[in-house]
Amino acid sequence: MTLFIIALVSCIASLLTFFSGFGLGTLLTPVFALFFPVQLAIAATAIVHLANNFFKLGLIYKHIRWDLFLKFSIPAGIAALLGASTLSYLGELPKLYAYSMFSSQYEITPIKLLVGVIFIIFAFSELSKKLQSFKFKKKYISLGGLLSGFFGGLTGNQGAFRSAFLIKFSLPKKEFIATGVISSCLVDIARISIYFNTFEALHFSSNLSITILTATLCAFIGAIIGRFYLNKITMKGIQLCVSLLMIFVGVGLSVGLI
Repeated sequence: MTLFIIALVSCIASLLTFFSGFGLGTLLTPVFALFFPVQLAIAATAIVHLANNFFKLGLIYKHIRWDLFLKFSIPAGIAALLGASTLSYLGELPKLYAYSMFSSQYEITPIKLLVGVIFIIFAFSELSKKLQSFKFKKKYISLGGLLSGFFGGLTGNQGAFRSAFLIKFSLPKKEFIATGVISSCLVDIARISIYFNTFEALHFSSNLSITILTATLCAFIGAIIGRFYLNKITMKGIQLCVSLLMIFVGVGLSVGLI
């Protein structure tokens, strides 16, 4: 059932995100977190995310804005190293609190608390019309790369900051997508290089390998469908569902239930 749910979410999320800019990682990370430790959930999602982005990049690489790549994507990749290192550091800290409920034991740890709170914040930002319409000035483009990369490395959520900064340049749709995808690739490469230690420390299993491979293949299928059949899609309903899921998982992580 775990494999089926993650595979289905990967396909649907990839399909919907091809032209929408709505992050695959935003949807997939909380689903992985329901079945795996939060560090592994973020790391596993990163692999699926990177593979899917490479696939999409092969379809639209000709439309990359290389000036924005230098100003935004490079800083994002560098900051992702710091974000991923912070995640690894938090995973080594001792638990903050332990409690029992209904004959079960639960623990609140620094990494669960921080990631949970960030999930909740990002979820409410997706629901807020004021925050969605907020745009940064062009001169802060490199700062946007740093913020996007850091939070991408820490929680996998990089799309919100990336879109908020890149959208200011009023790029044609394909340039916006291509530049965002290559930025995301750099962030994923950087953070996965740090996450390898996480896989080793948390005993990366063959079951998780199969789950990641299946999710990746399903994401490819979703990207193909999105590339050829979906030029425009209404995201409000999907946005609401994803935001509610992130709030649910965020609260669960924060209080140690997940």
